[in-house]
This record gives sequence, structure tokens and C-alpha cells, in this order.
Amino acid sequence: HYEIGSTILTRPTSAVMNSPIRRAYNLYNNLELKQSWDQTAVLAAVRDPLEYWDIVNTGYFYVNESGYSEWYDSPDKDQYYLSQRVSDVELESIIEELICASPGNN
Repeated sequence: HYEIGSTILTRPTSAVMNSPIRRAYNLYNNLELKQSWDQTAVLAAVRDPLEYWDIVNTGYFYVNESGYSEWYDSPDKDQYYLSQRVSDVELESIIEELICASPGNN
């Protein structure tokens, strides 16, 4: 769903100066806050998504000819989406901590 990440704004504020992530953000948008669709997808993939989201698993996602997408509750087609249950501020903090971590830190 579009909403996961659209209101979560992140940037590597405390990353060390030679961090490759800091460099990528700097080249991309001069370290401005960025909507975090990719970052939330990675967070859901590498950590237990149930820490931050509910998983909706009944229904299916449909994209029509004009590109508009919509979730339908039935029929069930074994598709899923995430429904956020923690605050944007909490997710921003978690993501920024991860993107500012030195390589090799857990």
C-alpha cells in the first residue's frame, strides 16, 4: 500500500561523514528528508513485521488499466498488505538508527 512509508520521513542525520548511505542521500537529495517506502519494505523484510504492522491477509490487490490500485476484501487470493500500528515517529527513529549504523554493527 502507498501509505506505508509515505508519511515516514528519514535521512541519515547522524551517520559518519564517509558512510555510503550518507553519500547516497547527499547525492540524491542533498540530505533532505525523504519518504521511506523502500526503507519500510526493508525493515519489514529483515525484522519481524509484526513488531510494527498488522498483516492483512484476506482479499487481493488490483491495479486497473489506468494504474489506479485498490484492495478488495474478497475473493481471497493469498495476497497481503501491512497496516501500520506504531507511530511514524517511532518508525522514523528505528530506520534512522539503522541507516546511520556503521557497517558490521548489529
